[in-house]
Amino acid sequence: MTTIPTSQGSTTPQDASEQINLAQAVEQVLREVHQRAVQLGAEFILELGLTAAESSPGPLPAILGHLIENSLDAVARSPRPTNDTVPHQIIVTIEQQGDRQTLSVTDTGDGLDPRLLDAQGNLIFGRSIKPGATALGLRLVRDAIGRAGGTFHISPYPHGGVHAHATLPIVALSAAREAA
Repeated sequence: MTTIPTSQGSTTPQDASEQINLAQAVEQVLREVHQRAVQLGAEFILELGLTAAESSPGPLPAILGHLIENSLDAVARSPRPTNDTVPHQIIVTIEQQGDRQTLSVTDTGDGLDPRLLDAQGNLIFGRSIKPGATALGLRLVRDAIGRAGGTFHISPYPHGGVHAHATLPIVALSAAREAA
């Protein structure tokens, strides 16, 4: 595993026509949400499997962006007690398993709204009762993953928070370059 820094020194290509790999695309997504995370006192933990890092990003950066924004919203609705020195965490894991990429985003925010689950534990979208939450972001994520031939699951994380897990087919960087 490697950690991708969200510092000013970036290796992300500046030329929009240049093909970027998954690691560069993830770094770009994290830079876009970094300031909001700092304002909320949340820390990112990123685990990026080295075999997945060189693949083409495909739809994964957009999905990652939506899931991180949902996690930041949950953190914003769940302030830490003043005597709690442990920051909220958003844990992002991206790995390759055979011909699939797996993406997990776990947060220590305010948890999964029970009204989003039916009696069988399946996710119902658009029924959250939390202020400012519509679960529309989750519907967009689910639909994008489905269009890409993947699967999406979401579940409560112990002691509050949410764990979202997506599996997507791998798009090889060389194949993406040939198609471009």
